Amino acid sequence: MLLCYNLPSIVNFPTRTQNKSSTAIDNIFIDTYKITDCTFFPLISGLSDCDAELVIIMDLNLQVQDCLIHNIRSINKYSIE
Repeated sequence: MLLCYNLPSIVNFPTRTQNKSSTAIDNIFIDTYKITDCTFFPLISGLSDCDAELVIIMDLNLQVQDCLIHNIRSINKYSIE
């Protein structure tokens, strides 16, 4: 579903290691149209059984969006008259 919106998962390493099993339970999804250059790696703190993920974004391609103007009608006793 997320790939349909161009949001692939970038975590390809285990984020939780317990006993003899390692699983990737935490994910980061990025829009590859807006973020073209990034580095990611695990951040091992030792405070939890799950490791954090650190993402460093080198180049962020943000497009300026047109401003939308909304007209809102004020309805009160004066406008009704």
